Amino acid sequence: MGTHQPKACVRIPSASEHVSALDSCYTDQSRRQEASIHPIPDSVLLELFGFCKKNRGSGWYPVLEWQLVHVCQRWRNLIYSSPIRLNLELLCTHGTPVKKSLDCWPDFPIIIEYDKVAPEDEENVLAALEHPGRVHRLNLGITKKLWEKIDTAMRKPFPVLTHLWLGCKNQGASDRAPVLPRDFLGGGTLRLQEVHLRDISFPSLPTLLSSANDLVDLRLEEIPETCYLPPEAMVATLAVLTRLKTLYIQYRYPILHATQRLPAPETPTVHLPALSSFYFKGFSSGKTPRTNPRKLTKKGNDTPKKAIGS
Repeated sequence: MGTHQPKACVRIPSASEHVSALDSCYTDQSRRQEASIHPIPDSVLLELFGFCKKNRGSGWYPVLEWQLVHVCQRWRNLIYSSPIRLNLELLCTHGTPVKKSLDCWPDFPIIIEYDKVAPEDEENVLAALEHPGRVHRLNLGITKKLWEKIDTAMRKPFPVLTHLWLGCKNQGASDRAPVLPRDFLGGGTLRLQEVHLRDISFPSLPTLLSSANDLVDLRLEEIPETCYLPPEAMVATLAVLTRLKTLYIQYRYPILHATQRLPAPETPTVHLPALSSFYFKGFSSGKTPRTNPRKLTKKGNDTPKKAIGS
């Protein structure tokens, strides 16, 4: 029974869910059930708890049924004292009262997931970001107005962050995209494995990724026309990402028309030995990542030496 358990989240329940669970846990029937399962050893219970998970809609992580902590004091203590064995993380998402309830839970790692932050969720997002040392995954669909509110919080170090998805929503053609500050995430984080940026300007990207030696997935989507990273800087940034498997670069608008040409600059090549998937849409002067052609899977239109239109 020593099999590895996948990561599991405990979704922070609402107040009404808490009341309902408590009502159901303190009936005569629940006390009889508690008496009948009490002899089960802790090791067996932990194994059973590993099966009490359900996948969320996205399907990339299971959620442990949080009602288990209300069954009895023994179960609560066992779950709270076994976060590594159960691979537990707290899920902060739509409808969860993070600001009111986060401090009531143990110091589990935190997942922040709001594909689109509603006005009523803003305080909860800010409350979760007050614990940067615990945030493991961060997935935010933000507006320019919200970015101004969380800007200060996002300048702190996030030492355990492994997955970063950040996208700007409701951008008009005349709106300027949010800009990652130079000290974003405290200037970088060692444990990053995936970075997805959508409609975000990222002049600080070289600093952010300079220490991300474990990065395997880098996706830069809908890059705004105001965001320009010199080829030399991009090459230097990619050169340290020797474990990178997926590279996706897509500009929101083509920089040049398909009929226009530019002479190829003297840019050094970059060797990405683990790269297996590469997508590019924009303008390329012919400098594309050097890959192992036996492993590379092309996705989309990544034709070099010409501007690629929409």
